[in-house]
Amino acid sequence: MIARRLISGISALLGAAAGAQFPAFYLQYLQRLGGRLDQARIEVKRLTSAADAAGLRVTDYVDRLLANIDPAARNTGVLHQATLADAHTLSQAQTELAGAIGIERPLAFVRHFNLDLALATLGDYQPALPLTVEAAAYAVTGMVLAGALVGLLASTLGRRRRRARA
Repeated sequence: MIARRLISGISALLGAAAGAQFPAFYLQYLQRLGGRLDQARIEVKRLTSAADAAGLRVTDYVDRLLANIDPAARNTGVLHQATLADAHTLSQAQTELAGAIGIERPLAFVRHFNLDLALATLGDYQPALPLTVEAAAYAVTGMVLAGALVGLLASTLGRRRRRARA
C-alpha cells in the first residue's frame, strides 16, 4: 500500500513537472518561429528587389522562372515559390500562435505544428522549472537555509516558553 502511494505520488509529480514545461516550450518554439519568419521576410524582400529590377511583380517574376526552358532557372523559380509559401505559412502560424491564450495554445500548436521547428526547439530547450543541476543546487541551498531558519526560530520560541513557565 505504501509503495503504491509512493509510486503514484512520484508519477504525479513527474507528470506535473513534464506538463508544466509546455508553456516554456511553447514560448521557445514561438521565438524560433519568429526567427525563421524574419529570415523568410528577408528572402522575400530580396526576391521582391530582383523582381522590381526586372520590372515585374514577384508572382510574374517567379512564373517566368518556372516557365523557363533552362532547368537551372526553373529550379530557381521552384525555390522562390517555396520561399513565398514558407513566408506565408510562417506568418500565419506566428500570428495565431502569438495571439493564442490559455487553452487555445495547445490547439494552435497542433494546427501549426512544424516537426523541424519543434525538433530544433527541443534541441536547444532549457527547462523553465528548477530541473537543472544549477537550479537543484540553489534549491538544496534554499532548503538548508530555510531549515536552519526554522530550527533557529523553534529553538528561540522553545527557550521563551521555558522562561515563561519558570
